Amino acid sequence: MRIRRLLALVAPAVMLTVAALSLAGCGPKKDVVVTPQTFIFDCEAKKAAAQAREEVDRQQRTIPAGIMVSVRLLDALNSATSIVGETFRIEVLEDIIIDGAVVVPAGSPGVGKVTLAVPAKSMGRAGELRLSMNAIYTYDDIPVLVEANEQTAARDVELAGKSFLAYVFLGPVGLLTLLQKGQNVVIPADSQFSVMVRMPVTVMGRVY
Repeated sequence: MRIRRLLALVAPAVMLTVAALSLAGCGPKKDVVVTPQTFIFDCEAKKAAAQAREEVDRQQRTIPAGIMVSVRLLDALNSATSIVGETFRIEVLEDIIIDGAVVVPAGSPGVGKVTLAVPAKSMGRAGELRLSMNAIYTYDDIPVLVEANEQTAARDVELAGKSFLAYVFLGPVGLLTLLQKGQNVVIPADSQFSVMVRMPVTVMGRVY
C-alpha cells in the first residue's frame, strides 16, 4: 500500500517531466535527464559556516536509528555508463545535532553503490538503474549506516514536489512505464534526497 501511495505522488510529476522533454523535441532515443531535485538552497553557506566555526567542547552522543538526513549526489549517474558495484559520492547538507552537539556536520562525506545498471537498447527496452546507500561519516570517520526507503522517498516528494530518485532506490514503482524505448536513466549531480540512519551509533560530537 505504501508503494501505491508513493506512486500516486511520484507518477504525475514524472509524467510532466517526460511530457516536457517530448514537447521540447526529444525523440524516443534521447536519454531522460531531469533537473537536479532540490529542496535545500543554502547548502553551500551551511557547509562554509560549519568549516569556519571554532570548537568549544567534545561530548559523546548517540545518533538514533530512524532519523532522516538530507544529502546530495556529487557524481552524475547514467544507466549507460554505470557499472554494478561501483561507488558514488554523496554529501550531507545540514548539521545533524543531538542534544546540542553536532555529531555530523554539513559537508560530511558519504557513499552509495550501484546495484543494477542496464544500458538502454536502440529501439528496444529502456535503461535500468538501481542504487543503494551505504554510509555517511562523522568527524572521526566513523561510518553511520544509512538507507533510502519508502519513508525517505515520501519525504522527498513532500519537500521537492517530485522524486525521480524514488525509482532508483525503490525499484519500479511505475517509472519504467513512462520511459520511452531506447532511453537511459540519467541522474544529475547535485540531486538532493533523504536517507535514514539504519542503526544507532555512539560518536564524539562537537559543541560550538
